[in-house]
Amino acid sequence: MKSPLDMAQELSDIPKAVYDNQLELIETNDLVESNEKAITELEIEIKSQVLNAVDDAGKKTYTNDEARKMAFISDCNDSADYCKLIALRSDLSKQIQIKRSKIEMLSNQQRNLRLFIQYFSGIDSNTSFS
Repeated sequence: MKSPLDMAQELSDIPKAVYDNQLELIETNDLVESNEKAITELEIEIKSQVLNAVDDAGKKTYTNDEARKMAFISDCNDSADYCKLIALRSDLSKQIQIKRSKIEMLSNQQRNLRLFIQYFSGIDSNTSFS
């Protein structure tokens, strides 16, 4: 079992760990924004190609809204760049969830260490630490 002094040292290290995780979360959020912008731009490009598609006779290839929607979905699925961006979005979402979980775990650890230190130090549990 750890001594109160060891727990106190661990407790003093937690704020930096939380801060580091929060910085990583901010960086990941920036990547999400950049990724979403790239997805939107690529979707606009694909929609434009679908809207402007013509056959050999120069007639619009997709004459109704339903056909354009289906062509858009198909073209998105066929685009390696689009698929990579969607996969990156999924990965970034997982990274954010993991970082949030780490921050929550550190907060729980911090609370628990405070309680243990109070207990071992004989401090009244109603005493508040800020």
